[in-house]
Amino acid sequence: MTRRILLFLNYLRENTGSGFVTIFMILLMTCAFLLIGKNEKAAESVANWAYLFLVIGVIIKVIELRKDK
Repeated sequence: MTRRILLFLNYLRENTGSGFVTIFMILLMTCAFLLIGKNEKAAESVANWAYLFLVIGVIIKVIELRKDK
C-alpha cells in the first residue's frame, strides 16, 4: 500500500496538472453523493470548486505542452 502511494505521489510530482485533475474527479464524485443526499446547495458549491481545479489543471497541461515543443 505504501509503495502505491509513493508511486502515485511521484507521478503527481512529475505531472503537475494531473494533481488538479485528480482533485477535480474527487470533488465531482463528492457532488454526486451530495446530490443523492438531496443537498443541492452544497453540491453546487463543490461543483464550482471542482471545475476551477479542472480549469487550472488543463491550463497547466497546455503550458507544459507548449514548453515541450
